[in-house]
Amino acid sequence: MQKKVPSSCWFSCFNLSVNIIQGGGTQINIIPDKCFIEIDRRVIPGENNQSILREVDNFLDKLKEENPLLELEREDPFVASPSMQINRDEEIVQALFRCIKDTRATEPEIRGGRFGTDAAIFCC
Repeated sequence: MQKKVPSSCWFSCFNLSVNIIQGGGTQINIIPDKCFIEIDRRVIPGENNQSILREVDNFLDKLKEENPLLELEREDPFVASPSMQINRDEEIVQALFRCIKDTRATEPEIRGGRFGTDAAIFCC
């Protein structure tokens, strides 16, 4: 699952991590008949949740094609927040730049944060 990131984006790539793995085993010497995983996939500017879900579905379809005995099922996301990115030319950004330059005598660097906040709920 590779993706081109817009040059205006403050990220080089998205975050994806498997954070929960639950097996269906009942004993140490019995191979589980099922496994559940939960994946945290962060949305970056230029992406939307629907396109990411299509990408995941295509990936799962390819796995099933390569492994006909494999049974896969995707559930809808628990949380589906949009990505956010403020324009560098916004007044607040420029004001912060001036403050940093005045107090630290250094050129500020803009970077994106790879985390979720409630700001996505309140911004739009």
